[in-house]
Amino acid sequence: MKPLLALLLALCATALAWAGEPRLVKSYQLPRPVEPGHGPIREQVLDGDTLVTLYEIASDRLSPGYTSLLVVHEREGDGWVERGRFDGYSPCRSCHIGRLGQGMVLSGDHLLVGSDEGRWVSGAVYAFHRTPQGWKASARWAPSSQLHASYGSAIAVHGDWAMVGAPNIDVGWFPFRQPARGVVYVYRFVNGEWQSEGELAPEGEPVSDFGRAIALNADTAVIGVSRGAPRVFRLNRGRWRQEAVLEKATRLAIGSASVDVGARAAVAVTQDTAHVFHRPAGTWEAAVEVPRPHPYVYGTAQLAGDWVLVFFLAPTPPGAHRGPGQWLVARWRPLGSTERWVLTAPAGFEFQGDRAKPGREGRWVLQGDNGWVHEYQLD
Repeated sequence: MKPLLALLLALCATALAWAGEPRLVKSYQLPRPVEPGHGPIREQVLDGDTLVTLYEIASDRLSPGYTSLLVVHEREGDGWVERGRFDGYSPCRSCHIGRLGQGMVLSGDHLLVGSDEGRWVSGAVYAFHRTPQGWKASARWAPSSQLHASYGSAIAVHGDWAMVGAPNIDVGWFPFRQPARGVVYVYRFVNGEWQSEGELAPEGEPVSDFGRAIALNADTAVIGVSRGAPRVFRLNRGRWRQEAVLEKATRLAIGSASVDVGARAAVAVTQDTAHVFHRPAGTWEAAVEVPRPHPYVYGTAQLAGDWVLVFFLAPTPPGAHRGPGQWLVARWRPLGSTERWVLTAPAGFEFQGDRAKPGREGRWVLQGDNGWVHEYQLD
């Protein structure tokens, strides 16, 4: 009798767990101050009570390139207080394509900003960190001499570890060079300074554009590719080593436009499907698939426990910069079952931003365009 009662209680608990449909809690607009002498805001990144705003102005014809301004604010009560500004970053004095902000990641006390500077888009990353006296610049990283490396097009930081992708970098030497296989550079923050911890490269079957997407947590990294299957790396005794290849059960390799990794799951997004993998007993296995609704295409995905949030875009209308977006939220179970919801945008808004981060009290914070933020409760 007792085993039967325990089973019934477990089934009831499971049913209740499925009952929590996501709901909008509140919407608000971030501060968007005008900076004299600078152009419009290019990007804003929010992490908890820290906000980073990137301004940009095009320089004159005699000095092609761009000049950027980064401003860091922290929330105090109902207002925001400036904690740092970094002006005069002119990534590309000698070409027409350099811009700061091609990748921009804020996590805890670290801010990493990518730039497509250098001739032929070799790329660079600028690192900033929080100190008791405010924010300060701490490092500039760049590949040695590779052209078209796209270094910094994907960036991830968690705790004291950072990873930077160079998906277009060649591997090997002529005549054995493998074009656009890709490399991921690893850095560690030690005693107030960043230091290089080497490079990651994929093992096994060949891939293309390794490092085009990166997800990182305390001891696991998932590296995305454009052809082949994403790789999982684990941190063991201070070194990152490849642990698994995220393939479907049929061993059909998948590419990935976006990846994310949680405490016990990972998600890789292709143009058609978000593939969720989990690690029930030390081995990564395919769990569920979340197909895209027609006619949307996927952009990015984030994991939150048993939830996966996938942002997708509609086809771009003629004459528009981009089409409207939508967030698809799915709650999955390792046995392969899912429940799905399409988040309803607040009245008068369209989802056009693809940033989402965990907030307080189980909420998820979705950043939209024009500084608007929407908080949803997922549990």
